[in-house]
Amino acid sequence: MKKLLFSVCVIITVSALGYVGNLRWFQCKYCAIIVRKSSYPVRTECPNKEGERHYWKNLGEVGEIYYKCDSCGTVLQTKSKPLSGICIKQNGNYHKWKREYRDFN
Repeated sequence: MKKLLFSVCVIITVSALGYVGNLRWFQCKYCAIIVRKSSYPVRTECPNKEGERHYWKNLGEVGEIYYKCDSCGTVLQTKSKPLSGICIKQNGNYHKWKREYRDFN
């Protein structure tokens, strides 16, 4: 079976959502997909790891501060600097989060 390999530049925002409650960002350590949920996501089969289920890591609480990974370009909005997650551009090493300042005026 072939491994699913992909490269993604993702911007994930919470603008216009209003209330964000206790939402958190989670990332699968095998396929690097990032999801926003209020609790750990279901461990369904991971397309990038034959015979394995997604293995979720909590990156942090959804908030209003932008952080961008210098390597892969993924952008999250969190309350504080996200925890390290697997970066697909770093060959299994961690994201390199940097705060990003945005002016929408």
